Amino acid sequence: MNSSDKAKAAVREATSYLRYCGIRLPRFRITTEPPKGKMPFGNSFVDGFGGTLRLNLGNYPTNFSRRWFAMHECGHLLWDLHRPFRWKRFREEFGEPESDDYEGQAAEEAWKTAAAMHFTKRHGPWRPKGQPSCYGARAGGQERFCELIGLMWADGDFTSKPPADLADLWDTCWEHGLARMT
Repeated sequence: MNSSDKAKAAVREATSYLRYCGIRLPRFRITTEPPKGKMPFGNSFVDGFGGTLRLNLGNYPTNFSRRWFAMHECGHLLWDLHRPFRWKRFREEFGEPESDDYEGQAAEEAWKTAAAMHFTKRHGPWRPKGQPSCYGARAGGQERFCELIGLMWADGDFTSKPPADLADLWDTCWEHGLARMT
C-alpha cells in the first residue's frame, strides 16, 4: 500500500469508528497532498469551511502518527459541524481562542507529541502534565480538543483509559462534547 492509500485508510478507519459511536460527521472529501518544500512528513488540515469540506492527510511515517492526525483532523470536522461552544462545561475546558501565533505554533509544536508515539501516556517534554500535547496546551481550545481525541485514538480507541492526568479532561470531552455530537 502506498502512502496515499495508507492515509485514506487511516481517515476511513477514524470516521468509521466515530460513526460506530453514533457521532455525526459532516460531508467531506479526502485528499492526500504531500507536504510542500523540504519536509518529508506532515501536511494535514481541513479547509473549505462553509462549503464543501476537505480533509487532507499528508505523509506520515508510522501507523501511530497517521491515526493521530486522521482523528485530529476529524476533530476539526466535528468542531465545524457541531459548534460545541454552546455547551457550558465543554466551553470551560476547550473555550480558549486560537493563539495569536497560531501558524508559528503549528509549525513548531504540532508534530511533537504524535512523534513521541507510545510515550504519550506519560507527560514530559512531548506532553505537558494535564494537556494532550504541547500544541494543544498553547494553540487554543479547538486544538486542545483535536489533540485530545487524536491522542486517545492513536493510543487505542475511545474506550481506552486515558493517562491519569488527562482523565478529567477526557471525561469533559466525552460526556459534555462528543456525547452531544450524536
